[in-house]
Amino acid sequence: MHYDNYISQCLCCNSDKLYEFYKIKELPIESLQLFEDSQSALSVPRLSFIMTLCEDCGFIFNRCHNAIVKKSTTSYHENQAFSPKYREFCENLAARLINKYNLSGKKILEIGCGSGFFISLICEMGKNKGLGIDPALDPLQSDHEDDVGVEFKNDYYAETHHEYVVDSIICRHTLEHVIDPRNLSDLIFRHASKDDAVVCIEVPDSLRILEENAFWDIYYEHCCYFTSGTLARLFRSIGYEIVDLRKDFGEQYILLEASGAPAPVNGPFPIEEPLSQLYRQVRSFEAEVESARRVWRRIIKSHADLGHNVVLWGSSSKGAAFAAAIDCIKELPYIVNINPSQHGRYVAGTGQKMISPLALRELAPHLVINMNALYQQEIMADLRTLNLGCDLRSISEKDRVLRAGQVMDLGSA
Repeated sequence: MHYDNYISQCLCCNSDKLYEFYKIKELPIESLQLFEDSQSALSVPRLSFIMTLCEDCGFIFNRCHNAIVKKSTTSYHENQAFSPKYREFCENLAARLINKYNLSGKKILEIGCGSGFFISLICEMGKNKGLGIDPALDPLQSDHEDDVGVEFKNDYYAETHHEYVVDSIICRHTLEHVIDPRNLSDLIFRHASKDDAVVCIEVPDSLRILEENAFWDIYYEHCCYFTSGTLARLFRSIGYEIVDLRKDFGEQYILLEASGAPAPVNGPFPIEEPLSQLYRQVRSFEAEVESARRVWRRIIKSHADLGHNVVLWGSSSKGAAFAAAIDCIKELPYIVNINPSQHGRYVAGTGQKMISPLALRELAPHLVINMNALYQQEIMADLRTLNLGCDLRSISEKDRVLRAGQVMDLGSA
């Protein structure tokens, strides 16, 4: 297969020792974008994806990612704060950073602030002043309309923003979207070094994706896939002193805290996996993921043949990635989400309709697939409130799905 855009060197260490281990012929180039009609949503391109491992540093990335492909200007709707569990996580994280680094009455910068929820939260809790930067910021979909002390800029973070004196720089779920993570990390380092600011980075844990065969957590927007080891090695190579490295939110996220002051290299943290472990996990994922996709495809098709409605519950990204990877977009036309701003809109690239939990009463689904196990209890409570007798399955039940490579009994699906 020929690719017009084919990355020949590692994005972190420039090595040319690259190993391709997972390919998808077509993935929507964006899935956080939502449209008013399905035709517009389906007009968004779907491009090839090649998950690739650097054999020298362990970094994982999409080697045919096209950073200049034209994307929609429609603002995204990524706000997870409607979930009590996610809000609790964010509140605990903000409180932890405030207490640990004395971030009270200070100046906070968030790069890739999204809806502005977290920067507003940490400023409110610590009586801080804040600046949130995001190129897709949409005031109509934000959480900051009445916030005091928080300024927002619809912009890409750049050298010009170093004029802002800050006490902390926060970058949550942004680094994985950047085709040149070393450049952004270095840009942040130089800003933090100037102001002696603490840096807080949060990214998805890709080792979990490999361990769970979680192909639904692989999106075109995510061109970079970090593990604890690869994230730490990148930041140490730039000059950061890593103060803390841990996992949170059900071990789905990696949180790195670092000092911008130049420091000697500090030793590895316990959660930093050795390269040998990462290589083994890549091989295991490579051997099992096609079986997982095939089994899920057969499960969904079997329900469709029986006239059963199957719906996904979760984010547009996970729902679109799952449906596209198993080639069941037509069989999975709906994704449930509790964010009201998403309801009635259509997912980029797949045209799936975002619906509210109340819409399930009319659909009467036979099976609801929860795209994130952490929300299982919340979803069960909502289904009980709706008095729906459908089956609820968590997507990440790896052992059950791969069991002998067989289709599960539809009665227990």
